[in-house]
Amino acid sequence: MWRALHQKYHLRTTRETVRSLLLQADPIGVQNRRQHCLLRRTYVSRGPNDTWHVDGYDKLRAYGILISG
Repeated sequence: MWRALHQKYHLRTTRETVRSLLLQADPIGVQNRRQHCLLRRTYVSRGPNDTWHVDGYDKLRAYGILISG
Protein backbone atom coordinates (compact mmCIF):
# COMPACT_ATOMS: atom_id res chain seq x y z
CA MET A 1 0.00 0.00 0.00
CA TRP A 2 2.81 2.39 0.88
CA ARG A 3 4.49 1.73 -2.47
CA ALA A 4 1.21 2.18 -4.37
CA LEU A 5 0.61 5.54 -2.72
CA HIS A 6 4.11 6.65 -3.60
CA GLN A 7 4.25 5.39 -7.19
CA LYS A 8 0.69 5.91 -8.36
CA TYR A 9 -0.32 9.05 -6.50
CA HIS A 10 3.11 10.57 -5.75
CA LEU A 11 2.26 10.88 -2.05
CA ARG A 12 5.12 10.85 0.43
CA THR A 13 4.30 9.31 3.77
CA THR A 14 5.91 6.93 6.21
CA ARG A 15 5.17 3.23 6.34
CA GLU A 16 4.20 3.60 9.97
CA THR A 17 1.50 6.12 9.06
CA VAL A 18 0.07 3.84 6.38
CA ARG A 19 0.20 0.88 8.75
CA SER A 20 -1.67 2.71 11.51
CA LEU A 21 -4.31 4.07 9.11
CA LEU A 22 -4.92 0.63 7.64
CA LEU A 23 -5.27 -0.77 11.15
CA GLN A 24 -7.91 1.87 11.95
CA ALA A 25 -9.78 1.52 8.65
CA ASP A 26 -9.79 -2.28 8.35
CA PRO A 27 -8.77 -4.04 11.59
CA ILE A 28 -10.31 -7.39 10.55
CA GLY A 29 -8.47 -7.39 7.22
CA VAL A 30 -5.18 -6.54 8.94
CA GLN A 31 -5.70 -9.36 11.42
CA ASN A 32 -6.51 -11.86 8.64
CA ARG A 33 -3.42 -10.89 6.64
CA ARG A 34 -1.23 -11.07 9.73
CA GLN A 35 -2.42 -14.59 10.57
CA HIS A 36 -1.78 -15.99 7.09
CA CYS A 37 1.53 -14.33 6.31
CA LEU A 38 3.60 -17.53 6.58
CA LEU A 39 2.13 -20.94 5.88
CA ARG A 40 4.59 -23.70 6.69
CA ARG A 41 4.52 -27.03 4.92
CA THR A 42 4.32 -30.23 6.88
CA TYR A 43 6.09 -33.31 5.62
CA VAL A 44 5.74 -36.91 6.65
CA SER A 45 8.83 -38.90 5.81
CA ARG A 46 9.91 -42.47 6.41
CA GLY A 47 13.43 -41.53 7.40
CA PRO A 48 16.48 -39.39 6.64
CA ASN A 49 16.87 -38.28 3.01
CA ASP A 50 13.36 -39.48 2.18
CA THR A 51 11.84 -36.05 1.52
CA TRP A 52 13.75 -33.33 -0.27
CA HIS A 53 12.51 -29.83 -0.93
CA VAL A 54 14.18 -27.68 -3.56
CA ASP A 55 13.71 -23.94 -3.58
CA GLY A 56 13.63 -22.50 -7.08
CA TYR A 57 14.70 -19.04 -8.17
CA ASP A 58 12.07 -18.02 -10.74
CA LYS A 59 13.04 -14.39 -11.34
CA LEU A 60 14.95 -15.35 -14.51
CA ARG A 61 12.34 -17.87 -15.72
CA ALA A 62 11.02 -15.47 -18.36
CA TYR A 63 14.45 -15.61 -20.03
CA GLY A 64 14.62 -19.41 -20.00
CA ILE A 65 17.07 -19.60 -17.07
CA LEU A 66 16.00 -21.83 -14.17
CA ILE A 67 18.11 -22.02 -11.03
CA SER A 68 17.50 -24.57 -8.30
CA GLY A 69 19.53 -25.26 -5.24
